[in-house]
Amino acid sequence: MNVTRIFRFLFFLATSLAATQSFGQINQQKIRDLFAGKRWGLALYITQMPLRNDTLFRTRNCAEEFLEVFPDGSFESPDLNKVGKWEILNDSMVLFRGSGGSRLRQVVINYLSADSLVTTDWGLSNKRGRDAFIETFRACQLTEKNFFDTRESYTITNTWGLNLGFQQFRASFAEIGIGRGIFGRKGRVVMPMINLELAPWSGVYGLAPSVMVEDRIFTYGLALAGYTDSENTYFRLRPMAGFTLKSLFGAAGYTTQLFYGYNIAIGEVSDNKINLHSINLRIHLPFSRSTRTGKFSPDEEYERK
Repeated sequence: MNVTRIFRFLFFLATSLAATQSFGQINQQKIRDLFAGKRWGLALYITQMPLRNDTLFRTRNCAEEFLEVFPDGSFESPDLNKVGKWEILNDSMVLFRGSGGSRLRQVVINYLSADSLVTTDWGLSNKRGRDAFIETFRACQLTEKNFFDTRESYTITNTWGLNLGFQQFRASFAEIGIGRGIFGRKGRVVMPMINLELAPWSGVYGLAPSVMVEDRIFTYGLALAGYTDSENTYFRLRPMAGFTLKSLFGAAGYTTQLFYGYNIAIGEVSDNKINLHSINLRIHLPFSRSTRTGKFSPDEEYERK
């Protein structure tokens, strides 16, 4: 057993003993006096599993990782949907509701003093079977400036780009448009876009807003297309599925898609100038790129462990 594991065990043992000794002393008046009217900064997030416990992460960021509880029954917390209401269910259990009244979280207060708070997430513990999730907080001070977080950060890349493509089956269409690429965690990309589908050689022109999702090597999506041949207007609903290469040329933001689409006629019989089936090849060429970083939520950190 290394030093880190010994520290975690002793910390959890001390927390458990303190919680056991003070459980009967926590009452509604104590919660109103010591819990309300403060901003509580998260310090440790611990999971207790059968025969062992593990600190999922340590943090001290009173600007972003906090639970601020107001005496009027409201609260603010980035982790709990920003704002809502709280209420005491019994001497040691507190329920948090969203601004619309939905249940967000139910916790047991195991330990409470003027500057320290230990809670067990009742809802998560029930969902996960016998695993318990324990959060320790410390009252925030207005003068605190130094923040830290032991969780790994992730980066999300957002792009605006030019879409170029070609659609082929019975009829041929050239594609040009604009799209937004949201390159998120776990390799998933969401791309809302709007494209012109042009066949001047047959006198047909179309406009197709769509959303594509890229997940590993697969891509799928849905488009609603409108076409005109100067005499008639046709509408098509097109589900799509195929393959993708998310990082073309080794640079984030470039992506290619090769997929099959099936045009479902809306309101009239299919026109021979518009494909019923189609094979599409499309490339997204970014001309604007931005990034932001974030931290995994406690649920996600638990799954990663």
